[in-house]
Amino acid sequence: MRWFRAKRLQTVLRRVRPVSAERSSRRPGLGFAAKVVPAIGLSIAAVAAILVWWNPAERNPSAPATESIVTVSPGEMTDDDALPAVLAIVWERGSQQYISNGTGTVTSVDVSQGAVPSTGTPLATVDGAIVFALASPRPLYRDLARGAEGQDVLAVEDLLAVLGILEPIGRTKVDRAMSDAIRTFNQWTGRPNDAAIFSAASVVWLGVAPQPIGSVLLRPGDKLSEQTAVFEYEPQVKTAKVAFAPGEAPTRKEPRVATTMDSNLVLHLLLPDHEVRPDQLALIEELGPPPDFQSSTNSAEMKVDVLSRLETPLQFQVLPVGAVVTSRRGDTCVYSDAGLPTPVELAGTEPGIVLIDKAIPLPSKIQVFSSSTSQMLTRRGQLNCETG
Repeated sequence: MRWFRAKRLQTVLRRVRPVSAERSSRRPGLGFAAKVVPAIGLSIAAVAAILVWWNPAERNPSAPATESIVTVSPGEMTDDDALPAVLAIVWERGSQQYISNGTGTVTSVDVSQGAVPSTGTPLATVDGAIVFALASPRPLYRDLARGAEGQDVLAVEDLLAVLGILEPIGRTKVDRAMSDAIRTFNQWTGRPNDAAIFSAASVVWLGVAPQPIGSVLLRPGDKLSEQTAVFEYEPQVKTAKVAFAPGEAPTRKEPRVATTMDSNLVLHLLLPDHEVRPDQLALIEELGPPPDFQSSTNSAEMKVDVLSRLETPLQFQVLPVGAVVTSRRGDTCVYSDAGLPTPVELAGTEPGIVLIDKAIPLPSKIQVFSSSTSQMLTRRGQLNCETG
């Protein structure tokens, strides 16, 4: 389709005046879907209306005296061509959460797949004693008795406050009030320990950002060990990156987006490697279930077909290749129908045409030189792109 549009545009431009293909250097991978605006003179009727025979020397003595030429109006083109690509998605297995240094037998499991536990959520009972969830920056790695100090004291204070046993004041040391609350906790949750010691085995650490449970690993009747896994979080997308087919990699360096074929999910990509923005990785999880993880692996990959295009399509002005003059000093410019040069920089090329940034102001009518005429006048110094 891209070849057909470019071919159609070449046909229109050749009716203006044939141009030498040797002056066009197509860059691989620069694909453009041409949108030629009929109102500005690149249609067949408009081009026929603006063809004129003119000798600029008659109007401007400083203008180059040339053989018969034509003038054209700039056209327009939008770079919105979608490139086929593959989105490689790496899923990471969810972390497992444990009961540490526990003993006894699991008598019930109180959570299920999809639940999002938080501080104070009952997870299971062991020998009739309730095990709770604990969300905190650091895990509770020890038993706490009166006089213990540290940030884990603050986490346990939070749990006791959620359960309505203790008034929170931001403690980092177990004081008398907290010691009494721990004794009440042990009695209320069915622990035989009547002393004021908070056991690390009475909680399961969640981390600071609880997630949905992917699978429950604990079963009634299980015997606790030094590290007993209670559940595993749902898998998450770790990275996602777009890879292009051979010969289809984009040449422009502007940010792109990728659109999935089936769900039309639009993902924004980062340069230079076309990775999906981290804040959008959660959107990929909605595409479907993750791949199966092998028992010995913590990651798995899946691939999805996508189309990639520029995040913001670029607008270009389009001219026949013969409209752009290169002086002996290497300057590039175009000449108006009055013979006055305008400096330009090329943004790209297609067969028979050149692309110029939309921000560069161009004359409404521009001269188009044949290859031989351009070379001859350049050697004579008449096409020197000097504006002053």
